[in-house]
Amino acid sequence: MPAVHRRAVLLIVTGVLATVLQPVWTARADGAPRATGTFFWANAWAAHHTEARGGAAPGAERMRRLVRLVHRDDVHLGTLAEIEHSQVAAFRKAAPEYSLLTADRGNTDGVFWLTDGYDVVETYRFRAFTYGGRRSPVPVAVLRDRVSGALLAVIAVHNPRDRWRDRALRRELEEVRRLRHVHGSDLSVFMAGDFNAGASVACRAHRARLYSAGHRRCDSYAPIDQLLVDRHVRIRAYHRMTGARVHRITDHPAVYRARFAIADAPVPSGRRR
Repeated sequence: MPAVHRRAVLLIVTGVLATVLQPVWTARADGAPRATGTFFWANAWAAHHTEARGGAAPGAERMRRLVRLVHRDDVHLGTLAEIEHSQVAAFRKAAPEYSLLTADRGNTDGVFWLTDGYDVVETYRFRAFTYGGRRSPVPVAVLRDRVSGALLAVIAVHNPRDRWRDRALRRELEEVRRLRHVHGSDLSVFMAGDFNAGASVACRAHRARLYSAGHRRCDSYAPIDQLLVDRHVRIRAYHRMTGARVHRITDHPAVYRARFAIADAPVPSGRRR
């Protein structure tokens, strides 16, 4: 076979192999993580609270202050509890590079992510519980990291303080199990928000093969604002941000961010390493 023909055949075969093998994600030989990022979560203190009380900035202004923290820390994705229409509008205007999925109109919760960093696999809402047993929508975004191909499910929660709190968490953990059943080992779960409970949430998370970022042992102190992640997600840096700047944003003691690394490289169903 002439050399020019051999080169042509080699190019064709190389192209076919690249197309076939592209969806297969494997761990790097040096053990480096497959995907990294910064996750942010906070209770944004719904606008109507400060409108009624006075003495604090309006919700939209507080949201703009929160966005400045998000920009400062190069956040990739996160969740916000207690956001209302004026705060949603302020976030979208101040942070147009992020997509924001809200659970409902009125006092609600949201998931946000860098639009250019992730492809949307699906977004939806499921029903959990709020005060008095009323059903409340919970937003979920299933995203694929554009660089690494890692698949993430982000869930924003805000559970009640009354006796329905445990039922709400149970329903949310059921949804985690359903997502794993649908997406298999490809998935890394991030569930964050205001759980209105501390160590008990960190303990119950273990039963669902999750752990609380910064509080991996369930017998340790954990705040009511938590991030629950899959065990294969490594938290490299956990920051509890407090001080005057934070107190001008929320009525909670702190807002949070964590640097994460997805340690394993799950193989899509039906594929072998």
